[in-house]
Amino acid sequence: MIVLTNNQVPLYIQIKDHIIDQIRNGNLPPNSRLPGERDLAAKYKISRGTAKQALQELESKQYIERIPSRGSFVKSSGKTVNLVLVFPEKSMSRDQLSADQWSAMSEMHRGLLEGGNRYKTKITFQYFPDSDDAKTVCQQGKELADFDGAIFPGPQSAALKEELANYGTPYLSLISDIEVPGALLHYNRGEVIADAVRFIAKVGYRSVGMIVSEQESVSKDEKIKLCTKEFSRWGIEFSDRWILKAGNSEVGAYEMLKKQLPQEQDECPELFFCTAPVYAFALLRIINERGWNIPEDISIMGYANDMHIRHTTPELTYVYVPYYEVGIEACRLLSEEINGINSLPISSTVSAELRIGATTFNKSNCTV
Repeated sequence: MIVLTNNQVPLYIQIKDHIIDQIRNGNLPPNSRLPGERDLAAKYKISRGTAKQALQELESKQYIERIPSRGSFVKSSGKTVNLVLVFPEKSMSRDQLSADQWSAMSEMHRGLLEGGNRYKTKITFQYFPDSDDAKTVCQQGKELADFDGAIFPGPQSAALKEELANYGTPYLSLISDIEVPGALLHYNRGEVIADAVRFIAKVGYRSVGMIVSEQESVSKDEKIKLCTKEFSRWGIEFSDRWILKAGNSEVGAYEMLKKQLPQEQDECPELFFCTAPVYAFALLRIINERGWNIPEDISIMGYANDMHIRHTTPELTYVYVPYYEVGIEACRLLSEEINGINSLPISSTVSAELRIGATTFNKSNCTV
């Protein structure tokens, strides 16, 4: 039995939302039969009138079809939706992308393919160079107009996005740290960083450093700003001398950090928060070379997706960035927009989470 406890939301809406979740995660596949009003009322311990309202809502949102004398059935997801991923680099290869970019894009692409299976979307991966030339952008817009919708894996191609709006083609930008035209799908960065710092505080760490890119970026500045705010809130020592800068390649990160990391362990903070996987790998290597112990001498927290760190030894504590889930959600949002089920929201988020490994202490009474 499903227990409905949210007193602020009408019961029929809660039931409708729960059934939609079941449809979206595949527990109620297309053409499957839903319980009738009487059985639905018994399952949720509600009145038959409330059950009827829930089914009416599902029908109005085009999630189900009610057939007289037969019952209510989950609708097919509609026509096959043809989407294009507008890729600004010539190829998804390590020649074009850094290690972190490559793993992030790989996870995102894997999510798009999974989303295609779930939501009846066909994904075409196509290279369109980022350009502000009016003639080039106009030609690109004509090519993209043949698709039902477009996905942009970041803030690039702003002129092309505006061109698409003129054609009425729906599009969605994924994980951008700067303002973009149109709809944006991101993850809850501020919330998950707050969760990470709360974990750090609850475990008992008193001093933290950060490892960030040597290159200037909005993303880097935002992470430092969010962490500084949360460290201050929890009374954790954090200063500029413990912000180390590293290159974005494995070799570059290792060489730069080896020079910056204090030679004496007691001159270091208790924990380093590495804002990219290559920084965590480089720090693990340096700590191992110096004969220090993890997490006893220095603890490490990372910021990554599964593909990049799943075989790390020791197992890393890290903020999981949901590139895979973003890919799936992008397919759902555009499919529902194109099939007339729901309008494309101007802003939406996918949940990131903190995953606890062996590179930090973990008190059993610590809950995040």
